[in-house]
Amino acid sequence: MVGGALPRILQTLLAAPLTALLEKKRMAVLVHKPNHDDQLVWKALIEAGQITPVVDRKYSLEDAAQALLYFGEGRAKGKVVVCMEPPMASR
Repeated sequence: MVGGALPRILQTLLAAPLTALLEKKRMAVLVHKPNHDDQLVWKALIEAGQITPVVDRKYSLEDAAQALLYFGEGRAKGKVVVCMEPPMASR
């Protein structure tokens, strides 16, 4: 996923065919304009338990470098989470 300045996005689009050929990966453009009403729908679905994020691995802040290496391998099957502080025992 790429976001940011228009030149960076164009660079990525121009590199997409080469990336697809060399790495057997497909790239596409996702244009998204945040919408408050859409965010409320997502929030309601999550709170109702109809959508659950998939967390592949959790890392402490001290292990953030390892988290980035793992993510960079491209094998993550869900979110790779870096926790800023130790999780509480129970909530």
